[in-house]
Amino acid sequence: MRIGIFLESEITDLQKLPVIYLDALDEERNTTTESRNLLGKVAKKLINLGCPQFRISCRAADWYGELDHDQLKRVNPALRVFKLDELTIDDEFVQQYIAEALDSKPGNMPAQEFLNRVEQQNLNPLLCNPLLIKLLIEAIHEKEFPESRREVFEFAAAKLAKEHDPYYQQFALNEKYSTERIVDRAGYLCSIMLFSKRAGLAINDGKGNRSTHLQTDELGGLDQLSLRALRSALFRPSNLQDTVEPIHRTVAEFLAAQWIAKQIEQHALPVGRVLRLFEGFDKKTVSSLRGLFAWVATLSLSAFQRMVEIDPLAIAIYGDAACLSTAQKKEVILGLQREAQSYFGFNWQVQFKSPLQGLWDPEFESFFIENFTNTSREKTHQAFIRELLNILKNNNISEELACALENIIADHSFWDSIRSAALDVLLVAPEQQSRVLSLLDRIKNDDIEDAEDQLLGTLLSTLYPLAIPSASILGHLHRARNPNLIGDYLYFWEHELPKMCRRVIFQFCWTNWPNDLICHGREQKALTCKGCAAS
Repeated sequence: MRIGIFLESEITDLQKLPVIYLDALDEERNTTTESRNLLGKVAKKLINLGCPQFRISCRAADWYGELDHDQLKRVNPALRVFKLDELTIDDEFVQQYIAEALDSKPGNMPAQEFLNRVEQQNLNPLLCNPLLIKLLIEAIHEKEFPESRREVFEFAAAKLAKEHDPYYQQFALNEKYSTERIVDRAGYLCSIMLFSKRAGLAINDGKGNRSTHLQTDELGGLDQLSLRALRSALFRPSNLQDTVEPIHRTVAEFLAAQWIAKQIEQHALPVGRVLRLFEGFDKKTVSSLRGLFAWVATLSLSAFQRMVEIDPLAIAIYGDAACLSTAQKKEVILGLQREAQSYFGFNWQVQFKSPLQGLWDPEFESFFIENFTNTSREKTHQAFIRELLNILKNNNISEELACALENIIADHSFWDSIRSAALDVLLVAPEQQSRVLSLLDRIKNDDIEDAEDQLLGTLLSTLYPLAIPSASILGHLHRARNPNLIGDYLYFWEHELPKMCRRVIFQFCWTNWPNDLICHGREQKALTCKGCAAS
């Protein structure tokens, strides 16, 4: 149930629900003048209902941390907050979903070949949520993969426009429209919905709530092309009769951006007017419109230069760097540098790993090395370096870049997160294994400071057993420098190694028990217990 509907609903209707599920927090916050007290109103209503069981879901960017948590703890002091991580290709249920989806399509490629292609073409970022997985599978064309998010959405939009939702077959029209016209009209309708902060659109007058659904009279009525677009699989029935909503917000953002970019390029919409629609009271991009903003910047050459000066981070995260020219990518990177100089925590609320990788171009090598070797340790500079490292990950790097990364890892004057990120870049580059093994030896010999064993833990987890033989793995065991930190180092010895190699653990228990127990503390205790169980 949308939070707006929940707040408007009668108490007697809500009391019938065993558990109340609430969503659309971002949409409600962007349509009310009291956004920061919104959950206070929700908490008050839940208390009036007798504190029933409830669940609230929202994007991480729309969660105000302790402020929101404190409001909801009025309903339940033991309330817990969970953050869902992005999906990855290594997740078992992701692989199962892909296998089932491919098996359901006769003549499609085997799941393992699909996964291999994803790895080879560096399309892992597209597997961050179920919708993108579905769109990627839909976008396979004669066993050829798309190379960008834009191609995925273009293929999927074209296919969805051709399909008919069974719910709307009763409205089937005799008129036939091209897929291009249907997609274009869907983009027009989505743009109005997004800018007006509506969740959907009423097909018939008087249906739905004006605050949540566009009414036909606001559009001057719906012609047959609009009805055809709304009854395609690009939209789905809403929870109210005779209302529809986009199949997914990200699809709506892409379709709307396509239409807006087309209007800009055809000089039907001035760039300045479009930009004003994105502005909040503080002249910054409205949070709920950043996805749309990024796609417009990506798809419109005329608007890009002005938009990259306004919100380069949105373009980097939500757009499609694969569609940008080398010069445009450099503009985005320089924009990130400006953002970091203004505030070192400019990207704290948006946790991302992969979207930045598409910004890399070998022409930027000297620029990256210059920043990596800069002697500044200011917060703003280190924040920018962190983004440069995110850009580098999973891309091919030269020996000069690898050397600069090695120096960062060895230099404890950098933030620990910077050093770990630099190590992550080297670890995914197979040609750098000798350099990585050298780093392992230097850390083991205390030539490189590793105050909390985080670098060592990452190396052990990644290199064992393929690059570190079982016969020598125990040589890297020592008392944890920070036994209170359950980091990569302790996790490796307590969980990963016992699962991978019980024989090594039994050998350790046989030769070391009980002489060295105090020396190695909890690591040896865990190994001993699991080694004895293995025996």
